[in-house]
Amino acid sequence: MIRKILVVVVAALAMAAAAQAQVTDNDTITVTATVQGVFNFTIAAASYDFGTVDASGTGGGVYNPVIGGAVYTADNATTWNCESAPRRDVDIYNDATSSFVGPGATTGDNLEIQLDLTANPLGGGASTGWINATDEGTPAGDLVTGATTGMGNNDCDGNVDFRLTVLDTHPIGAYTWTIVLTASGT
Repeated sequence: MIRKILVVVVAALAMAAAAQAQVTDNDTITVTATVQGVFNFTIAAASYDFGTVDASGTGGGVYNPVIGGAVYTADNATTWNCESAPRRDVDIYNDATSSFVGPGATTGDNLEIQLDLTANPLGGGASTGWINATDEGTPAGDLVTGATTGMGNNDCDGNVDFRLTVLDTHPIGAYTWTIVLTASGT
């Protein structure tokens, strides 16, 4: 009889161990995130220098006897980039805070600016062509309108081009244009 009792105790212990292995528990975790918008507009180079120019076209200008001066063009003077999240339709314009410093008051309009839209994978938008550097605000100073832009491979890129007209009536001296370009997205 003693042997039978021992067998029963061993079997009961084995069943208790099996019951403990099946115990489970759980808990929860809540994950949160706040998505922030991104809107970046950058110009690769903060300045451009035409160097020494004159009305005869010295240094790369094209002389035009009809206007009595020369036209200097700087295609791809620098580049610009605009990225946005969420995606937006973007306008880029010459802001009303642009300024001109030079020896002759009549020469402010002799610098023109153009933004080419070279990469626009999401479509829409267009360059408005050449405008005078003194054409400010919107719509007079619009350079790019309605370009849909996103992030990474969906951002917009382009070139900044300048065209300078130097007439034989312009006083000799240093001329500086400060142009504030603004990107606005809706």
